[in-house]
Amino acid sequence: MSELMSAEAQERVLFMRQQCEEALSMFDTMSLELESKIAIHEGVLKGVRSTRAERNAILGEQLSRLEGIASRMEERASEMEEMLRTYRLQLNKLTHHHILMQSMITKFLSKEEERTTNLEDAVLYPGFDEAHGHPAVMHQQLEDAGTMLLTISFEIGRKIAAEESVLSGFPSMAEEVQRLKRARRDQFI
Repeated sequence: MSELMSAEAQERVLFMRQQCEEALSMFDTMSLELESKIAIHEGVLKGVRSTRAERNAILGEQLSRLEGIASRMEERASEMEEMLRTYRLQLNKLTHHHILMQSMITKFLSKEEERTTNLEDAVLYPGFDEAHGHPAVMHQQLEDAGTMLLTISFEIGRKIAAEESVLSGFPSMAEEVQRLKRARRDQFI
């Protein structure tokens, strides 16, 4: 019986050895699969980290460029505000000159009317042509001077209108810069 037991014990040992070898083989296979899955997950994790880092770098670059653009726009807005002040001063001067010109034209027209009345009265006196010139020539000279003053006045008025149209564009540009500043500030909040 002891021989049978030993044969039986040997069979059991062999069977257990096979079982252990199969278990070890399965363990090795599972270990390799787990290592492969771990490697895949580590790769994915590295990819996510590098993608996040790349995305952060790109966003940082874009933010830096936007800040540069905003800075240049602020500088340009300051320059435009200075130009606006200069234009307003020029417009005020032109308006003042236009008012003076209108006043001169009014005075000139009233004097011309007075002279025309005087000329009509003076024509009745003998010897007026020799002393003062022909009334029609004098009247034409006065009309030419009046036309010249009116032309100058209209030119000044045209310049004022042009300056006002230029000035009307500035507030909207300044408002746009302010809107962009607010949008940038809100983006960081």
